[in-house]
Amino acid sequence: MKILVVGRKSWETDALMESLQELRHVAYQSDFPFLFFDFDASGSRVFDSKNKVDISHYDAVIPRAPGPYYPQLQALVDYCMGFDIPVINEEAIINMPRYSKFYQHMAFVKHAVPFVPTFACGIAKFTEIMGVQGYPCIIKKFEGGLGAGVKIARNRLEADYIMNQFDRTDDVLIQKYIPIERDYRIVVVGNDVVGGMIREKPENSHLTNATGIDPSYQKPIGQIPPGMSALALQAARALKCGTAGVDIAIANGEMYVFEVNLFYGFRRFSEVTQFKTAESIVRLLEMNYQIRGR
Repeated sequence: MKILVVGRKSWETDALMESLQELRHVAYQSDFPFLFFDFDASGSRVFDSKNKVDISHYDAVIPRAPGPYYPQLQALVDYCMGFDIPVINEEAIINMPRYSKFYQHMAFVKHAVPFVPTFACGIAKFTEIMGVQGYPCIIKKFEGGLGAGVKIARNRLEADYIMNQFDRTDDVLIQKYIPIERDYRIVVVGNDVVGGMIREKPENSHLTNATGIDPSYQKPIGQIPPGMSALALQAARALKCGTAGVDIAIANGEMYVFEVNLFYGFRRFSEVTQFKTAESIVRLLEMNYQIRGR
């Protein structure tokens, strides 16, 4: 198969390229800025200018984190569907208008996935909402990962300071603060939970997944707590994911899903668990390709 890995070069894209080659596929790498979209009355065309081929040249596509190029990723998936070219997480990408925590919570509600009580609002409504929510609380932007834009407000003074750092047009999620010492990253591939790791919270931090956290805080999970695998699968299916990193916490004896990551980084997970994550994603793509009879 001729398979395109599209996204900014990283440890994960390198691992995927290596796995593709080991499994005797023809591997190509590109990035979203290299994609050229041609729209006219007769239809659309998506051209990979880095490799100088139309996207229809490929048999399958593995997208990585698109960042601001999410609309382009959706257009890419739509184009691939016209040629019956499988794309990892294609259903989730097409069904989510924006890759944001807001749309994830809509899916959680629809599919009865347990999550932390949450309000969503514009900055202008913040004071009104906080009269209902109370403190302490977590304030986070709709979009972003690795702890970016996630703040804790213990009182009104801290909340005002945080909100003044946002643009007046920003939308935010406001969540009840649940004190935890750790959370769990559970990785789903296809219909299976392939493993998990514990992410301990560093001292003087409210985050378990921020950029720059010492890898020693991320450890093998040993045995996944009862019910957590089923919850991870439920959350991934709520978003129609083929593969996902599901973040789950336990507080007061209850499990909560924090987030479902479609483009999860799997370097530390692979190192901690010794699981061949890249290979499992390629195998999932092979299965989807065979199901379509291509």
